[in-house]
Amino acid sequence: MTAFRQGMANANPSILHVYDRWHLIGNAKKRLDFLLLFLFPSVMTWSKSHPSVREIERTKAEKRKKERQEQKWALIQEIQTAHPSGKNISGLAKEYELDRKTVKKYLQTTTPPPVHRRKRNRFPLF
Repeated sequence: MTAFRQGMANANPSILHVYDRWHLIGNAKKRLDFLLLFLFPSVMTWSKSHPSVREIERTKAEKRKKERQEQKWALIQEIQTAHPSGKNISGLAKEYELDRKTVKKYLQTTTPPPVHRRKRNRFPLF
């Protein structure tokens, strides 16, 4: 028992100590921290996902988007293989019906193009 409580008990046993809300919240937080440290480890180790967990199926729109990305990457690779065989940029642009700048960009591309997600306009202008 703390000295403060012992002094109150010696002075008058019927005295009750009323905590103010800040001490009550602080003590409750300390107790909760102690309880959480006791129940849960301080360091968690992550393991790889379980093999039985199946992948979430994609929506039709996501499947179409994935197909378009694969088609675009296939087109880029096709242009990249056609260029070293002697076709020039303007000839490739006419053949594939693309702008010369696009063909040039495709020739410089080394990895599949990244997926860009556009943010939805929350406040459309009428």
